[in-house]
Amino acid sequence: MSGVKLMNMHANLELLMDKIREEKQLFVKMQVISRRQVELLQNSREDIEAINKFVALIDERQGLMDKIDLLSRQRTAIETEFGEDIMGQEQYRDYQGERAVICSIIKSIQGNDSKCNELAREIMEQTGDKLANTRNNRKAVKAYLNPDMYSEACFFDRKK
Repeated sequence: MSGVKLMNMHANLELLMDKIREEKQLFVKMQVISRRQVELLQNSREDIEAINKFVALIDERQGLMDKIDLLSRQRTAIETEFGEDIMGQEQYRDYQGERAVICSIIKSIQGNDSKCNELAREIMEQTGDKLANTRNNRKAVKAYLNPDMYSEACFFDRKK
């Protein structure tokens, strides 16, 4: 391998390491956001402000994911260009280590997302029940408090 090509490869390995480290930091930020999302859903089921914060966290996560996608494309281009020449280098093993750390962070994020999905499903069920109860109450109030309108008597048994 020529000296110039070797220097280029080492420079690109450094660039590759910089990009993977930056990508890892973005995944760490996303992991923190996913934990905050779980905490928000666990602690404030009916708080509209918490829902707004949750949506803001989703937007923040999307911004991080866009940056990660860009870095990933840049890394792939470098890997494609140097392919086999990079594989045996010591720095490439460090790079592979960073990728393994990112994989574990992604698994943690997926776990948090599963918790969020379950909590959101529970909240939706509870909200649906409250909405049905509110509709029944509104129907009863309308039936009993509107003297100008003839309707059948309404009785709602809450002991069901």
